[in-house]
Amino acid sequence: MNVQKGLPSLNDFGNTQKPVRYGTDVTLSYRSARWDWTLSSAYLRSDLAGRREGDANTTLGNRFTQFPSLGERSFDRYTFTNRLAVSFTPTKTDVWSGGLFYGYRTEDRTADLFYNNRRKDQQTGFGISQIAYYNANLVRKRGQFFTANLDYTHTFANKANLSASVLYEYDYLDGFTRNLNLLRTDTRDTLQYTRTTTDRPIGNVRANIDATWPLAGGRFEAGYQYRNQQDDGNYRFLEQNGRGLPLLEVSAFTGQARINNQIHSLYSQYGHKSKSLEYTAGLRVESAERQVEIRPQGQAYPLTLNNLFPSLNVVYRPKDAWQFRFGYSRRVQRTSNLALNPLPEREHSETLEQGDPALLPEFVDLSELSMTRIMGRNTVQATVYHQNIQHIVNRVNSVFADTILNRIYTNAGRAQRLGLEVTMDLTITKRWKLYVGGTVYRSIIAGQLFQNAVVFNNQAWAYSFNANTTVQPSPTWVLQANLNYLSQRITAQGEDSRFFVPNLSVKKSFVQNRLAVMLQWQNIGLGRLPTNEQRITTRGQDFYTTTNYIQERDILLINISYSLRQRSKPAKLPTNEFGDKEF
Repeated sequence: MNVQKGLPSLNDFGNTQKPVRYGTDVTLSYRSARWDWTLSSAYLRSDLAGRREGDANTTLGNRFTQFPSLGERSFDRYTFTNRLAVSFTPTKTDVWSGGLFYGYRTEDRTADLFYNNRRKDQQTGFGISQIAYYNANLVRKRGQFFTANLDYTHTFANKANLSASVLYEYDYLDGFTRNLNLLRTDTRDTLQYTRTTTDRPIGNVRANIDATWPLAGGRFEAGYQYRNQQDDGNYRFLEQNGRGLPLLEVSAFTGQARINNQIHSLYSQYGHKSKSLEYTAGLRVESAERQVEIRPQGQAYPLTLNNLFPSLNVVYRPKDAWQFRFGYSRRVQRTSNLALNPLPEREHSETLEQGDPALLPEFVDLSELSMTRIMGRNTVQATVYHQNIQHIVNRVNSVFADTILNRIYTNAGRAQRLGLEVTMDLTITKRWKLYVGGTVYRSIIAGQLFQNAVVFNNQAWAYSFNANTTVQPSPTWVLQANLNYLSQRITAQGEDSRFFVPNLSVKKSFVQNRLAVMLQWQNIGLGRLPTNEQRITTRGQDFYTTTNYIQERDILLINISYSLRQRSKPAKLPTNEFGDKEF
């Protein structure tokens, strides 16, 4: 059993409501010679305070419009899950296992901002108009997630394995975005009100059959997987332009997005290991079909992709203290279905967001060459790598109106990274361990946007750094600290600023490690460091926008865990595979 409680916020930015954090999870297990049952239930409330600072401008003809904003950007988050895992071993060679998962999530994102819009004539420099207003913006997302899975494994006398599994998942996502503009001098005066609603039942099926067997001193693996997903989304856009006017449906922004993904894949892999040489080579063949239909507009966007995904990993150990490795892999990275929906949503007063139904998935090629030196209990590794991403997906902006930017998901072209990564895993003393890693790479992104209206070729250096350390002054005390730092990175239209987060935890164990109390200090800022803060900037010929997202710092949490009897190994509990990604 675990219980978590958050201490009062030290930095709530003066938000309307103070963040609340608490949670609990209970796990019950029963184990016999043939049966293994595990039941888990958990609830988590994890609010997050925040602030948003923005500035944007557009140029339409001779009219220049600037609309800076400032205000609250916070999250209220609730998560409830129930999980059941059952394993049955009727014989030494057969294992049946199954699981059930139910989860419920709610997230409210509040962005209550103050805007000051100013227009001027570019030729004369004289002001045209000015208005100050308050934008109350609430995005509510809700999700219910149901998953059931059944697995079977048979082990043969020669250590070969045959396994099969089937999974069904049903997710129901709904919510709304409420965007209300009120006059600053009289908040009873509604300048504009928009409300968009979402209703998405999603069905998912996955089936696998896999086999492994010894072959020529190594091991051969092969298998087949089938996946099918049906997403039937209903989207409604309502708008009220002025006080006392009716709330009307905007038919051009209202409709249904029917998305079906069907994927067949076959794979095979062979691996062999000797004293000084180890290698694994594999190939996956994938046939994918996607259908996107937009109703009642009657638009259809079919996509068929047939691809090969090879992989190779070779490890050479000339001596016990040295290791050299070469690796290559190709994979596909699919976006969420929401990025395929072209029906717009009024995400903010200044933002109209939509997807692209013709969006292609990203194809990622990664080549690596590494050298590892082992010195007693210490390890140092250096890796040179090249990453190539075809059809990289970016969110890009264009001008929709003088105070509204159209933000859309699109394939921005090709991105490459050529870099060096160095890591050190050190045992300083018997009670002190330290891991340090860093990456420096050259980033290149090139392509075109809006049917060649914008052609770009952006290049820049970037780097990242991460470290974590564990100090154990006694068998019952553990101190852990970590730091993750990411430098500024380029995008198709601009850049994302640096981002870093330090954390610290202290843990004390009692009663032969069955009872533990831990204090966590997350997003350490000490009241002045720009921790957990990131600025996103994009620009074009007729617009500029920059937004600084400042999230809560110096979060203190107390965790208490107690175990009546510790398991020899953690239970494998079912999870949600598809719905979390769409949420």
